[in-house]
Amino acid sequence: MRLTLLLTLIAGFATPAFAQDPGMPAPIAHSAEHDHLKAMAGKWKVAMTMHAPDGSTMKSEGTHVASLTMDGLGLIFDHQSPMGPGKMIGHGFLTWIPGKQKFQSIWMDNMSHNGMATGWATWDAAKKTMTEIMTGPGPDGTDMTFTIITVAASPDTHTSTFMMKGPDGKEFPMMEMVYTRQKG
Repeated sequence: MRLTLLLTLIAGFATPAFAQDPGMPAPIAHSAEHDHLKAMAGKWKVAMTMHAPDGSTMKSEGTHVASLTMDGLGLIFDHQSPMGPGKMIGHGFLTWIPGKQKFQSIWMDNMSHNGMATGWATWDAAKKTMTEIMTGPGPDGTDMTFTIITVAASPDTHTSTFMMKGPDGKEFPMMEMVYTRQKG
């Protein structure tokens, strides 16, 4: 019974009438914003510096692998780096949303005890800068918002600066990540 229903549904969706249905949206067309995603794909070495509000810093190095997906419409990335007493392992996704004229992202890692962060970003091609506002649960579970400013210095180097509000309510650079493309 289920197999018959499945085959009937498949046959119905495969008809030329369904393929020409004017109510069906057309696939997203590639744009200059998708070219930016393509430029971010690859294997990267990452030098990280974390800054505490008291001025202390912690440095580590990690890896970041970004791969195009959905025929070049999205970018999936995996990040690993030592952090504190363990290793931070993270996974994210970035894509261009034509209807909003913005990039949308998600991020999750093994140190995010309270859930996933989501964000919206704009790309300034003249300045080679992406500005993203991300929101996600902080260590205490309440939502926190931070800004990520990424500057593409060259096709093989870019720097992301994570800005957040400190205990005094003033924004400070919480983390800087310098990405260097790995050859070969």
